[in-house]
Amino acid sequence: MKVQVKKSHYNFEKYVDEHRWDSYYWQIVEALKAEGDNILVIGVGDGIVIDILKKYGRNVTTLDFDSKLKPDVTGSVTEIDKLVDGKYDAILCCQVLEHIPFGEFEGIIRMIKDKLNKSGIFILSLPNCSIQWKINLKVPKMPVLDKRILTKKPFQKDWDIEKDGFGEHYWEINAKGTEEKVVKKLLRKYYTIEKRFIPSNNLYHIFYVLK
Repeated sequence: MKVQVKKSHYNFEKYVDEHRWDSYYWQIVEALKAEGDNILVIGVGDGIVIDILKKYGRNVTTLDFDSKLKPDVTGSVTEIDKLVDGKYDAILCCQVLEHIPFGEFEGIIRMIKDKLNKSGIFILSLPNCSIQWKINLKVPKMPVLDKRILTKKPFQKDWDIEKDGFGEHYWEINAKGTEEKVVKKLLRKYYTIEKRFIPSNNLYHIFYVLK
């Protein structure tokens, strides 16, 4: 497997927007809830989440396929069982696994489970290609109404990595064959789904907090 994006892909001015910031917020919030300080981050990206977790005193180890991003461990998550020693209080893997063929998804989440401490949590986010709408209403002296509306029948399509994933994504949730019910069934083979949510300002990402 080759590196799919150049390091310049993560330049702040073109990579980070308010929607991605919302996902960063939830990655950090959920990781800081872990019962311990040792965190493994799979996928370095632009390093913002990693830097903030370190600022809050967490011991962060990074794993990435691209050596130019200077991870602590260089290699593919498909070989995490061989590459990473020890166990962790939290493992963070956000917007990563769609870059790997879906046929390898189950094997990866099984290996990640083996790298968690007994009370450890696995924070996973994945892209969702369903059509969704959001209603946001603020009335003075009243709580903000924040409502998401999903299509009754999830929008589905055949996934073409070159056309739909721009040579990066092999799949997304609710594409044909990778519907969310299929993904959840695989997750439940190894984990309890403690929480599942979609950030209010980023309807494209689905988060799962797993134990």
